[in-house]
Amino acid sequence: MDTYRAGRADAHQVKVTDPAGKAMVHGFDHERGDRLIHKSDANGDLRYFRYDTRGFLAR
Repeated sequence: MDTYRAGRADAHQVKVTDPAGKAMVHGFDHERGDRLIHKSDANGDLRYFRYDTRGFLAR
């Protein structure tokens, strides 16, 4: 597992590599309680997450 800074000072990413060498990346927002803001799977598909004004996951 690797932890490194993304482009913003208030966010970070965690990169996990499986035994086959494929990486999964999860991005978190420090300013808003370390909630998940994006993730990619081992195939490189990226998904972003949005939250409503109360902090709940929006569809």
